[in-house]
Amino acid sequence: MKTCPFCAEEIQDAAIVCKHCGRDLSAQTPPTVRQEAPPTKTGLHRGCLLVILLAVGWGLFFGLRACSTSSSPDPGDRDPYSAEQRQAVEIAIDLFVSQGFVKRLEPERSRAYVDLWQWSLIDVEQKAWRGSMLARYMRLKGASVEWVDIHDYQSGKRLAQWTETRGLRVE
Repeated sequence: MKTCPFCAEEIQDAAIVCKHCGRDLSAQTPPTVRQEAPPTKTGLHRGCLLVILLAVGWGLFFGLRACSTSSSPDPGDRDPYSAEQRQAVEIAIDLFVSQGFVKRLEPERSRAYVDLWQWSLIDVEQKAWRGSMLARYMRLKGASVEWVDIHDYQSGKRLAQWTETRGLRVE
């Protein structure tokens, strides 16, 4: 007795046609088993990337906060950040823009226009962190101090203000 290569049922050794599936055993070779690649988990990877970026940003936020309380920057210094801090701010802003959270930035006026729906979904700690990243971005682009007015993109209404000294003030 042998096993049919097509249906895996037991058949006679001399069988030319399988009595179970009716396939011709002499003319055809058994099908190769094709293994499917596991489905990609791009959504999971994006989620992990977002969590990592937020964790890095959160650490940066507290690191900059600790630095700003221990020594005040020179008023003539336009860029008090290290290269790593500048890069983290740029990554955070790029992430905000790519997610559609930030719709428009006006560094010359220290204004950021955001999507109201996304703004309303995040908690106050996340608003404060995003405000601090936006304010740091404005400072990198030439503002004399770290502050930003956050406005609704559609109506233009001011939603909040983040300053280095006061933190987040929600309207």
